[in-house]
Amino acid sequence: MSGIKGESKISPRRVSAKIKQARAIQLRIAGASFRAIKEAVGYNSEQAAYDAVKRALERVVDVPAQELLDLELRRLDDMLRAIWTRVVGRRIGDRELPAELPAVDRALRILARRAALLGLDKKPGHSAEDPLHLQFHHPEEDEALAGLTDDELARFAAVGEALEILTHGTPEGHSDR
Repeated sequence: MSGIKGESKISPRRVSAKIKQARAIQLRIAGASFRAIKEAVGYNSEQAAYDAVKRALERVVDVPAQELLDLELRRLDDMLRAIWTRVVGRRIGDRELPAELPAVDRALRILARRAALLGLDKKPGHSAEDPLHLQFHHPEEDEALAGLTDDELARFAAVGEALEILTHGTPEGHSDR
């Protein structure tokens, strides 16, 4: 929705287009085909319905996905800070306490999780199946999910649904039309 040059972001035309997009997303999430969305919302073609849903989801998904990633990274940073003195050793009074191996091991796991979230350990040519690299399929990730609030879990689920639509919901190869 590029709009007309100089047109206000809250012009009647743009507002109307945003309302149509919102309705199209609601219908798609409810399982409607692009043909049904075209007819219900008033798009000229199935492709136009698909394009509207895709554009809207790209905007909607980017923010929550980045917020979730930022939240996870902050949590990992907090965990690492909490154990860091035990990782590198510390001085208490006249006593020098050495690093604790269990703390070092835990720090390495935290750092590995951080690297995985940031895609630092990815091999070249990684599949496009997970464009934001937010896979939670290991016990460590299950523990991370257990720490999320209901609101955070709901946002995470919404991001997952949106990613599913973005990665598999193309009208060309989609069987619901």
